[in-house]
Amino acid sequence: MEQAAKKPGRPAKYSTPMTSTQRGQESRERAFQAMLRAYEDLPTASDKAILGCIERQIGLMSNPDQKQTARAIAGDLVRELIKRHRLTIG
Repeated sequence: MEQAAKKPGRPAKYSTPMTSTQRGQESRERAFQAMLRAYEDLPTASDKAILGCIERQIGLMSNPDQKQTARAIAGDLVRELIKRHRLTIG
């Protein structure tokens, strides 16, 4: 008996095809994990992860107790992007 030709597309994960909602959720989870790892190893972090970290720090600046720390961390992240892409601010 011949196998029917499969439709081209994404391979099944977890033995059943994933819905677009599940794929989106997994993508967001991977991006979040990359963002958390970026704090630990900044030179090897992706630009997307660093930008996610900056976004998170900006959100934390609204809290008066965390404002100074968040500002300092965001500054470090921005400096990394400036160094990486040889940007000039002036």
